[in-house]
Amino acid sequence: MLDTPFGALLNAAATGTLGSYESLLWRSAAAVTVVLASAGYPASSRSGDVITGADGVEGVLHAGTARRDDGALVTAGGRVLSVVGTGPDVPAARADAYQKIDKITFDGAQNRTDIAADR
Repeated sequence: MLDTPFGALLNAAATGTLGSYESLLWRSAAAVTVVLASAGYPASSRSGDVITGADGVEGVLHAGTARRDDGALVTAGGRVLSVVGTGPDVPAARADAYQKIDKITFDGAQNRTDIAADR
């Protein structure tokens, strides 16, 4: 839960001035990430399945996605999306991640249901 501006850190690393940061600022919160995978993953993966709902959900990171000529978002690999939930603690962040996943659909979508379950 980094609160120090990440772009500034990247710029400092690229320009050799990262040492000017004496410490990083962190928020008192938690984050949980759950991967949405395509049909057949991990042995194989299916591409071209239309993904709905991801564009309207905050905290969705694209990995195995592509845009068709008609603008549709489609699967293009095994690990399709990473869905990040946040909250004041791990159980709340976990609940947020799975609530977001419930809004995203594509044929063959699969994800683990035990991420951060024992926290």
